[in-house]
Amino acid sequence: MKKVFVNSMVLFSALFVAAGLGEILLRVFWNPLPECVDSKTMGGMALPGWPDFWQFVPGTGTVAVSPTAEFAVHYAINSLCMRDREHARNRTAGTRRLVFIGDSFTEGYGVAQHKVYPARIEKLSRGSLECLNAGMRGICPSFAFFRLQRLLESGLEFDEVVYQVFDNDFQDDGIHTDQFKLQLDPRECIIRSPFNQANRLFYFFGPAAWPLSQLRLSWLVAAACIRLPSSPAEKRTYPAPLAQKILDVYRADGVAGVTVSTLPAGQAEITFPLMSKKTLSESKRDALWRLLKNDNLKLDSGAPGPQTLITKPADYPQEVQRSLRYLDCLAQLCGSRAIPLRLVYQPCMPLISLQNEYYFGKWCADRGVPFLSLREQLRSISMQSENAIFFPVDGHLSEEGHAVIAHIIYQWLTSP
Repeated sequence: MKKVFVNSMVLFSALFVAAGLGEILLRVFWNPLPECVDSKTMGGMALPGWPDFWQFVPGTGTVAVSPTAEFAVHYAINSLCMRDREHARNRTAGTRRLVFIGDSFTEGYGVAQHKVYPARIEKLSRGSLECLNAGMRGICPSFAFFRLQRLLESGLEFDEVVYQVFDNDFQDDGIHTDQFKLQLDPRECIIRSPFNQANRLFYFFGPAAWPLSQLRLSWLVAAACIRLPSSPAEKRTYPAPLAQKILDVYRADGVAGVTVSTLPAGQAEITFPLMSKKTLSESKRDALWRLLKNDNLKLDSGAPGPQTLITKPADYPQEVQRSLRYLDCLAQLCGSRAIPLRLVYQPCMPLISLQNEYYFGKWCADRGVPFLSLREQLRSISMQSENAIFFPVDGHLSEEGHAVIAHIIYQWLTSP
């Protein structure tokens, strides 16, 4: 019996040493990510996290290519799992330290890292503000709660939280509620299942999925055993004459693989190439912006008429009430550490709807949380600008758009 035990220990030790050497060799010689990835799927840079739902994998980097061939931008993830430069865990004396949490707009989808609005705000402050970008696609109130919880538990020091909310937060909260079986709890505020119900692999590993995902050996096993479906090509429908003009812009810039199919009722469908080797130049993006501005901002519809708003909380849709309860948990978490919370509302085009602005603004007003809506200023600037404020097909903020909102938010943050 003793011999069996000794042999087992020797075998276990040998396997452990072999795994350790294999991990070292993989980290030195193997790049786990391809040189370029689809900007939507991010091919391995985003893996399950704990307690937040997903995290960028620290130390990874690649080029994210737009599925609408509008950009190709470099991603580099720091040791804090942020798409940002490196930051120390401790505050710098004499500097006000802000953590920005938000979805793909805060992440800087499609924009160079140093040109995303938190980095621009830091530069505008000339050293008085240090801005940490904890943004990631899909972040909504429930996700933001767990992300902030992880940052606090990691010992990261900061003075304020600036949380950027978006129009699809209510839908995203619904998805995460189902996937992670979220429940409101008197003690923990929100509790989550350790398992992602939507993914069988992560269902079996639960919280262990995050530490396992840090091992390059597990990436090799996953690559060998899991075949993820490829992303479908992006498609958009426009009136046929407009679709042809869009196609002409892409062709004039040498972007191959864009096709147009005729649909009934004078419509046409544009299909964009996945992983295009050539993406639109800035000048052609601006030309496309001018071409699509009326359609994107609904300018042909005239000035927006009066809107009937739902103003009684009891009448709010259930999904809105749920997200606002998750926001209460986020505010409670900040309050438990005496960390001020601010909310910024970033709407989607056409920047017209007032209802979501009302939901978030009213929640902030009732709780004394500073609130900034970018809707009115962003629409006014977008209507006048000849340069793309948003990527005209994709719909995310362009570099110009990030510059615009950085100035607006900076003035708000530094006003008395």
